[in-house]
Amino acid sequence: MLCGAGLLLIAALGAVALSTAGGPHCWNAAVVIWIVSGAGMSLVLTPIGRVLRRSTGPADRPAIFAAQFSLSHLCWLFTYPIAGWGATLFGFATTWIVLSAIATAGALTAVMVWPRHDPEQLTHAHDPESTDHRHLGPDAIEVGDGRFAHTHTFTIDQDHVRWPNPIK
Repeated sequence: MLCGAGLLLIAALGAVALSTAGGPHCWNAAVVIWIVSGAGMSLVLTPIGRVLRRSTGPADRPAIFAAQFSLSHLCWLFTYPIAGWGATLFGFATTWIVLSAIATAGALTAVMVWPRHDPEQLTHAHDPESTDHRHLGPDAIEVGDGRFAHTHTFTIDQDHVRWPNPIK
């Protein structure tokens, strides 16, 4: 996903350069930018299904996919008018710079908030009063203060309402 974000930033910077250039080779450059942009979009968007499936249980998948669809379209609701009105009012170079800044902010946010190591199996602890002990299973171990730890594929669900701090 981050590689795709990098490709999108390269394509946006290429579009800035193209919008300030002229000459007969512009169409060739535009085709290359469109290809790089399409590859970047594919790399960013294709893995999202895996991320969403891995983050939720089967019962919650329709809701999480609907939320992701709504969020992506909300982003388009802002960026499409910026692209259209911006190009009309301020020119292509300025508009591409603004869109590049938005893409850079998104990529930097992803780099900062996405965990560096994201194992599928996560060892985590539950507070005794907030956990159904049937969920813990027979391999749970007490880690102090009445808390029990166990390991399994982690999803946000009724037993896990927020992402935990993993236990090493």
